[in-house]
Amino acid sequence: MSIEAVNRRLRTQHGLITRAQALSAGLSRGQIERRTGSGEWRIERRGVYRSTAVPPSFESQCLALVLARTAVISHRAAAALTNLDPFQSPRPHVTIPYGAREKGRNIHVSSQWHHRDQILRRGIPCTGVERTIMDCAGTEPLHIVEQMAESAIRQDLTSWGRFGEYVICHAKRGRDGSAGARELLKLRAGTPTVTRSMFSLRVLRLLVDAGIPRPVVEFPVRDRAGGHILAVDLAWPEQKKAWELDGLEWHFGRSDVFRDKTKRNDVKAQGWAIQEILWDMYLGNPDQLITWAQDFLAA
Repeated sequence: MSIEAVNRRLRTQHGLITRAQALSAGLSRGQIERRTGSGEWRIERRGVYRSTAVPPSFESQCLALVLARTAVISHRAAAALTNLDPFQSPRPHVTIPYGAREKGRNIHVSSQWHHRDQILRRGIPCTGVERTIMDCAGTEPLHIVEQMAESAIRQDLTSWGRFGEYVICHAKRGRDGSAGARELLKLRAGTPTVTRSMFSLRVLRLLVDAGIPRPVVEFPVRDRAGGHILAVDLAWPEQKKAWELDGLEWHFGRSDVFRDKTKRNDVKAQGWAIQEILWDMYLGNPDQLITWAQDFLAA
């Protein structure tokens, strides 16, 4: 028997070990029962134990579900493990192969199990990024799925092009998420870039929902020689008007503020009109931003 082999499993599996793994490491059935009987191990799922020396966590809940069956973590839970906004620690969701005889609120049966694009996140088998976004497109509101996609792109985990290719390859009539994924791509058609912060995304949604013409995200403004000056946050290029959104996370010191002001002045010198929108303005009176946008574009 190798106690070290048992402990290694516990260390690398968020305090979990399966019955098969414990037996393979040399523990007898009696030794397993003594550990569960004494409270040293707790039964998490059928055939899965957790060392009580390790506190339960979102990760251990997810991994226990996977170790107990043929499954991968998916939907909201996979998004949380991949650090995709806005999910943090939702109830675990799993996807299992078609034909498996299991039912449950958070158990999803997949006829495209071979397209799960399995990856490891925090040591836990999950659906791939594009698959996760598409799965959530079948269960979440469109603005939440857009937020997820934006988060993934900011982290360089995917791109609009890669997600579009995935949808084209795997979407089919009746497949959960197909309609929502196509709707998202239709919404973002011609907009390959991504907002750089949640502040930008919130303001974008606010304007679009209010019927304001949809601005271009991160539009590159160039000088007369074609040199890049600045990618403005939200732009209406035909009118040469833009909003720059100042969230606190983007300004860490005086030099950052000075650089941004200089670039914005250079943009104005090219004939652009710029309005600067602060995070406090959005929090204090978001409806006022709608009025400002209407007046700004009408002037």
